[in-house]
Amino acid sequence: MTSRMLCTDCFETSHPQTLLAGSDRIEMVAWLCFALPGWLYCWWRHMLRIKVCGVCGGSSLLREARAAAANDPNANRAQPAPVVCNLHGPVRWPRPFATPRERLHAGSLGAIASIAALLAGLLAAADVAGLLIPVICLTFSALLGTAWWVRSLNLWLRSRARLSSCRAWAADGREIPIESV
Repeated sequence: MTSRMLCTDCFETSHPQTLLAGSDRIEMVAWLCFALPGWLYCWWRHMLRIKVCGVCGGSSLLREARAAAANDPNANRAQPAPVVCNLHGPVRWPRPFATPRERLHAGSLGAIASIAALLAGLLAAADVAGLLIPVICLTFSALLGTAWWVRSLNLWLRSRARLSSCRAWAADGREIPIESV
């Protein structure tokens, strides 16, 4: 069952009506012309489905609860100030590595790419045809391994760093609290 909605055109509260674009007859003909045209037409029709006001037919509707909340005087109360200095809270990871699964995935991808480049270099070195390909693969492997090691060390140091206080000062000498990541 749909909730009651407020129309902003006529300011009436009623249950909305669903309006489908297209025609039922065209949909039936499309289904008779095999499944794909019928499915595509049905999908297109239901993607364009909109809710309209049951009284005036307008399409600008608000849920009744949201309209009542707009008139609630407690809804516009002041929000608390954000905390800008996090010294003893949870460890903050960079956005791409927010969850442990993402950190594990990114670390293992770097290690796998480095090992794959190392193995490709060793296999190319076994084939004595030329030295350019093994040198490129081994250099690429060393660069990937070094980048992965530096990234892991950086994340480990960031997670272990606990500053005693925020270290930023304004022009007049007073301390400014900053967020430590």
